[in-house]
Amino acid sequence: MNILFAKIEIVRLDNMGDFCITNIKSLKNRELYQHKKENNIMFRTIRKKKNEISIDTAKALLQSSRRGVLAVNGDDGYPYAIPINYVYDDDAQKIYFHGARVGHKVDALRACDKVCFTVYGNETIKEEDWAPFVQSVVVFGRCYLVESGARATTLLKRFAMKYYPSEQLVDEEIAHAGKAVQIFEIKVEHLSGKEIQER
Repeated sequence: MNILFAKIEIVRLDNMGDFCITNIKSLKNRELYQHKKENNIMFRTIRKKKNEISIDTAKALLQSSRRGVLAVNGDDGYPYAIPINYVYDDDAQKIYFHGARVGHKVDALRACDKVCFTVYGNETIKEEDWAPFVQSVVVFGRCYLVESGARATTLLKRFAMKYYPSEQLVDEEIAHAGKAVQIFEIKVEHLSGKEIQER
């Protein structure tokens, strides 16, 4: 196994979360870390093509999963990844989730809107019963706060309907605690999925 390590120095270019790599001590992989202009972002493809699943299969997993892991650029350059509930809108190519108005996640998103979101599931037995196959989906995108108003309330209700057993309970919860939360949306820029056997 050939593993490359690189020491990277990163300089923030602006308050929109764009970065420029200034020093990479791994000449072989230098091109992988060069800064890309906003309209020329390059995302990596699945390395082992035999493990790649179709976009439709990946979207189906994204649609059916109940929770995923959101990764943001946290304090002092450390990644910050947390499990969240969400709802996926395939037509809009957006992922919606709710959260508190203050905290580590909110601060991180204000500083940089680039995020990664991961779900996994659809565990199946195909060969050995001790080594299941598992599918996963990775999404890259930009995350924005949905301004308070009718649209935010509609999205909050749509989100809640995925988890609550009745519309009545949803309406009661929104009336009780709706003002304490806010809705975020992730604009999907790249999506890929794969299936691997856990062995």
